[in-house]
Amino acid sequence: MKTLLKWLLPLLCIAALVAWFATRLRVEVITGEATVGTAVNAVTGTVEIFASQDLTFRTERPGRLVEVPVSVGTEVKTGDPLGVQASARLDLRMANIRIRLESAEARLALRHPREFELDNLDREIEAARLAVELNQAPRSRLEQVKRERERIQTVYEAEKLSAAEFIDLLKNDLAQLQLEQDELTVRATFDGTVTEVFRFAGDYIGSGVAIARVIAPGRFGVLTLNEEDFFGVAKGQPVTVRLAGFPDRSFEGRVGEIGAVADANEKTRTLNLSIEDPEKVLVPGLTGEALLYKDIREDAILVPRRALIGNRLFVVEDGRVQIREVQRGFVGIDRAEILSGLRAGEMVILENQGLVREGMRVRTRAAR
Repeated sequence: MKTLLKWLLPLLCIAALVAWFATRLRVEVITGEATVGTAVNAVTGTVEIFASQDLTFRTERPGRLVEVPVSVGTEVKTGDPLGVQASARLDLRMANIRIRLESAEARLALRHPREFELDNLDREIEAARLAVELNQAPRSRLEQVKRERERIQTVYEAEKLSAAEFIDLLKNDLAQLQLEQDELTVRATFDGTVTEVFRFAGDYIGSGVAIARVIAPGRFGVLTLNEEDFFGVAKGQPVTVRLAGFPDRSFEGRVGEIGAVADANEKTRTLNLSIEDPEKVLVPGLTGEALLYKDIREDAILVPRRALIGNRLFVVEDGRVQIREVQRGFVGIDRAEILSGLRAGEMVILENQGLVREGMRVRTRAAR
């Protein structure tokens, strides 16, 4: 018995030592668990924030600025002046035309001299008719007076038309000068905030010179996607926006109008985003990334995306490696959906899958 123990104990120690070394020599793999959650079919792209209206207002005529009633930060309404140019010469011309117009209208309101001639001719016609009936004058006399009245009536109508035409021309000249005067005042065409002022009172400027930039309060985003990510995008899909200027928060939005053309050079396509901004913190020019959700499925089996090698997963069961062909669903940035070939709770290898093979025993370590 002592002899048996003498040989058995060393053999057991050697076997334990071999088993310990064999265990230590196994490949160690990092694993993660297949979980049940929400599968997301999403794509990312770059986004830039724009104002709903953003316009630099310019002069229409040359002249000297006499007033710039706004500064950076001024809130303006539609029609408010942004810059006013000198109009003294126009004012004098308009005053001159108004004087002539008032005089012409007053003359037109008076009784026309031709009306007196027509009244006299009407009386002559009655007298000639009566003389013809009494055989005291030939009928030719009556006809002669009638023709004279027709001639005076024609002259009267022509003179009235000429006077009315003259008044209309004066009104037209006044309207043209009024238009020129209006063009000397640059006005806001929408409600907004002045963000830049380029010229100041006293500057002499030409036509087409920038006076001020105004942006409207509304905001929207322009999302740029790669062509291969565009399939399945539709109006109304939810979007999460992260901007470089706000690293600790995100903004929710939805897909709006979709660009009608693609950029052949950049291989991209753009679409507009409506973005929720109740605190009014978004300003034009901010940039960042947006995550666009094409579709969402609940109660899906999910694995870390790095576990998926093509359509294969390396599963660890009872310490051994199984290589399984699986059917993929949505593949997101961090996680992938598995439609078949894997159960919730099973462990999958996340790294160094090329170091293992089917049936190999491995040591496992949970991913942090």
